Amino acid sequence: MGSHPSRIGPYRIEAHLASGATCDVYRAWDELLGRPVALRRLRPEAARAAGARERFRRAARAAAGLDHPAIARLHALVDGGDTDVLVLELIAGESLARRCQDGLDAALAVRLAAEIASGVAAAHALGVAHGGLAPEKVIVTPAGHAKMLGFGSGEEGGDERSDLRSLGALLEAMLAGASGAPATGSWQPATAAVLAELAARLAFEEPPPTAATAAALLRRQVTPGAPPASPARATPPGATAQAAAVSFATPAAAAAKDAAPPGAGAAGGHAPHTPWRFLRSPVAVAALAAAALAGVAAWLLPRPPPVLRLAIARPAFAAGGGLGVAVDRLAAGLQTALLHDAAGLDGVDVLPAEEVDPVAAPPRALARAVAAGEVLASRLSCQRETCEVSLSRISGSDGRLLWTQTLEAQVADPYLLAAAVQGYLDKAYAGRGRRAGARPLAVRPRDFERYLALPQGCGSAPEDGRSASRLAEIEALRAGSPGFLEAALLEAALLRRRYAARRDPADLDRALEVLRQGRELAPADPRPLRGEAAAALLARRWERARGAIDALGRLLPGDPDLLIWRARLLAARGDPRRGLVLLRAAARSSPSWAHLAILAGVETRLGEGAAAHSHLRQALASLPAAAPAGSPLAWPPGSKAGADAADAAVLARFDSLLLDYACAQQQGGAGGPAPAGDANP
Repeated sequence: MGSHPSRIGPYRIEAHLASGATCDVYRAWDELLGRPVALRRLRPEAARAAGARERFRRAARAAAGLDHPAIARLHALVDGGDTDVLVLELIAGESLARRCQDGLDAALAVRLAAEIASGVAAAHALGVAHGGLAPEKVIVTPAGHAKMLGFGSGEEGGDERSDLRSLGALLEAMLAGASGAPATGSWQPATAAVLAELAARLAFEEPPPTAATAAALLRRQVTPGAPPASPARATPPGATAQAAAVSFATPAAAAAKDAAPPGAGAAGGHAPHTPWRFLRSPVAVAALAAAALAGVAAWLLPRPPPVLRLAIARPAFAAGGGLGVAVDRLAAGLQTALLHDAAGLDGVDVLPAEEVDPVAAPPRALARAVAAGEVLASRLSCQRETCEVSLSRISGSDGRLLWTQTLEAQVADPYLLAAAVQGYLDKAYAGRGRRAGARPLAVRPRDFERYLALPQGCGSAPEDGRSASRLAEIEALRAGSPGFLEAALLEAALLRRRYAARRDPADLDRALEVLRQGRELAPADPRPLRGEAAAALLARRWERARGAIDALGRLLPGDPDLLIWRARLLAARGDPRRGLVLLRAAARSSPSWAHLAILAGVETRLGEGAAAHSHLRQALASLPAAAPAGSPLAWPPGSKAGADAADAAVLARFDSLLLDYACAQQQGGAGGPAPAGDANP
């Protein structure tokens, strides 16, 4: 590798910091201007390679126009005779990689992510790509700001597209660091979901969002007018040396420098983190202004109202209501209509039935278990031929009654009740309106009754020969009412269940085609997309699954369930560790029993037993009467016997609940409660 110089022009070398593939990095003192700098020197033997010096200079010239507070500045390019040297800003601080390992405060994570994305957008506006963006190439300064190192290094290949993919991976690393940090008052539950969804979009969406779009979205998560987030820790001795080293060194070299002894380098200066500084070139000003315009406009506009997470409870019955098959079908028709019509409300995220139906609890307890902001409850009080039906909106946070309406329904005419539901929901949510493409329930009365009479539970085995006749019934029903979405969802669900039993790929092909038709019928309804994503994952059609998940993201932006779907895709493609980051973000932003249980299952498979047990206990705590007094789950955490018994209690409690959940997932949210006579567990 050769000897290291003691001086390069007016720069006195103070320490060798790191070595990369073709370059050495030094801390030096600029004797002309009296300041510390970093020098990146192309090694003479590397400079002799054909075109090496020209590539080095071309990369430096491209980076010279960058002037952004999140990008380390390039001061000069020095001709060293047989080689070239870059003179760079020396940054005090600690690598983002180290901060993520130690636990990253969530508020700081969001601010850093916004700064990094803004810096990448500024570089892309000038046609400059980093080519090697990673947590090791970002320094967190003592003031709590981000500084990217390595622009203009010339050692890394890559383009703007690879930068965007790398930005997504960097956000994942920050999420993992934030999820490992102690909870703080600055943490907003939805923030993890926003970061994780953006990371997934950058990693998988085709084409990925631009850096300017990412920066605008991230800036929305930073509280306006808030002071810079403090790093809440002192810069450790030797951090400056480590910071400069990671800008150009390999990961192994950077890791070695992390162990540098105290006093390995002098602290470098850090320019105040001001808004956009004046650029040297008017052309650069114009380019950066154009890139930032959309982001600035988004920052100044008011934030959209949060999406309402709505749980639609199974219909309840008044005591002594005279239950029977006809009343059960009336209730099933009511829930079918509620699920259908609520899915078309603007700004409302109707929770999948598979998360809600297994939880038998009063509205407020149900909201807590499924992390819903509101519950839409219904109750039937029936006599011989009529039922009094009450619909109620109930606040999930405090159980307040927000709206209620009572109507009378004929037991023998479930279609009439279902047809009336949309009008009542429009009154209940008068301020929201309907999504573009939302359609009313489109089915003939007789076909609706036939649909409600079909067995829909998991107890009827699809492999016993009855599935063919049942599918024929559904096809006949759809032929009579071709616009009836719920019949299409039920057909696709039955085909998926039959595939699970027979493993015939033709069943999945047929299910995917039915779901495609369902998307055309109801473009504003997320249920066909959920079914399509599940079927495509089973069929190992990754691009089809990703397309359905991306479409869900456009329909329900910020929905934590999107993170679950993206994690499932990652796991199916052999990358469960990356999926685990998304699952933890989903569980933190929306700690429903289902999200926590899914997370615990993945942690168990990945050998993280302690975390899995903790999340199972948290899931049980969210459920009504999950840990009664005296149960093993209520024993002191330090008790070995209590812990062993708690494990058994957790598993026993979840067995039946997860069976119901898995069953409902196979149904794909096709309808309401199973009709009487169906063996539904």
